[in-house]
Amino acid sequence: MESPTLGIDWSSIPVGPNPDGSPPNFIDPPSLAPAVFVVGLVLTIVSVTVVSLRLFTNWRYTGKWDLDD
Repeated sequence: MESPTLGIDWSSIPVGPNPDGSPPNFIDPPSLAPAVFVVGLVLTIVSVTVVSLRLFTNWRYTGKWDLDD
């Protein structure tokens, strides 16, 4: 038995209207990828800097590194 929805691309049918009333844009939708990349990069740089400073100051005061560092 064949499905009655065979041949319909469900990813091209909107679930509901846009809040601002504009037509749906499935061809070239806006993306948050650049913002997510920048936030990830900034957080990585900050965390590496903080961990490096912590390791450096601990080594500077104790003269060694242990497992608790």
